[in-house]
Amino acid sequence: MLHFISSLPDFDNDDAANLIWRRIEEKFNDKEGVCYYKYPVLGSAPGVMADLTLFTKSNQPVAIRCLPYQIDEIESVQENYWIIDSQKKDSPIWELDDFVAALDGLVKIDRRLRRRLKPKGILALPLISKPEFE
Repeated sequence: MLHFISSLPDFDNDDAANLIWRRIEEKFNDKEGVCYYKYPVLGSAPGVMADLTLFTKSNQPVAIRCLPYQIDEIESVQENYWIIDSQKKDSPIWELDDFVAALDGLVKIDRRLRRRLKPKGILALPLISKPEFE
């Protein structure tokens, strides 16, 4: 059974994370594991963490950033930065990569897990439909 643990009380107000959690719950409900909201807190870029981190017995760890943007809010996507509502922000792709690298470093500390687990990252835009994205 998949368990959900919210480390912060703001999960109920996080529409993007809620949408993705519901999809995870549908797809992985028969799996044994846990999905955390805003946890673990790692030494990646300041203030950057995955919105959801999924650990199951049958899959590699997955860190998910759930971006709360509509398509018209994203003005430009560059390699190092995005312009969202006329504000330049660090690339969420790079921020997620920083988090995944920190999670990988945490996994490598434990000798038993070192070569068995390889965390992955997913950038989710649940408020943007597939036709809008294309």
